[in-house]
Amino acid sequence: MKPQTLWKVSLVLWGLGLLFSSGASAYELTGQDWTYQTSPMGEDWSVCTSSMPSSGSARTKDGAYEWNYSFFTFTFGADFTGCSSYPNYDGTNQADYGSGLGASTLAETTWYYTISTGDILECDMRFSNTFTWYTGTGTPASNQYDWWSVAAHEMGHCLGLAHEPDITTPKPVMYPTFAAGEVRRVLTSDDTAGRNAIYGAACASLAFASKAPSLVASLPAAIWLALPILFVAAWKLSLKRKKGAADGRSGRM
Repeated sequence: MKPQTLWKVSLVLWGLGLLFSSGASAYELTGQDWTYQTSPMGEDWSVCTSSMPSSGSARTKDGAYEWNYSFFTFTFGADFTGCSSYPNYDGTNQADYGSGLGASTLAETTWYYTISTGDILECDMRFSNTFTWYTGTGTPASNQYDWWSVAAHEMGHCLGLAHEPDITTPKPVMYPTFAAGEVRRVLTSDDTAGRNAIYGAACASLAFASKAPSLVASLPAAIWLALPILFVAAWKLSLKRKKGAADGRSGRM
């Protein structure tokens, strides 16, 4: 049966995530992940470069590699140009460039997972073609959005992290809004704490972390009854363009 979209989470609804806090660190989990794989993530990504700005593929990979460590690794197959539609549950973890994301959405990630276990089966990602992107490795201009930073954020969703609304210095990669000229390519302690909570601390002597409780377990009974037991669901999260300080604080776009 074809998977269906369960939720599309907007910034206003960031409280749906699971909030954990330890000292100065906080992070939010989606409740879905790849821990069932022997070597998470366990599958290659494919970047569809059709119409994509030059070096967009390289910066997508740079953003993904930021998350890699001993217990979790993003890997990539060869780039290609025959893009499938977005999103599309077809057995390919695809990153592409195109339209249809909304006026203020920089990029969006959709993942498909088994409801009963929270096991992610596939991730798809799209970068919006309505913005001026910077795909270099230096500093973007004041009117450019840094592809590398946005890719790091979106890949965080794929490994199991939700938006982190707490403002720290520096802002977490998983903070939900992003401004032109801004750079957030390096994981903060909040980001790594969230990743490690899912897949294990970066120390070989520590036991592999157990799976976080599934968010779908708290769904109202009416929703459960409406979903076939064996359906796979998809969840979308969008990284939104920051319009100003007030908008960023309120979580509105």
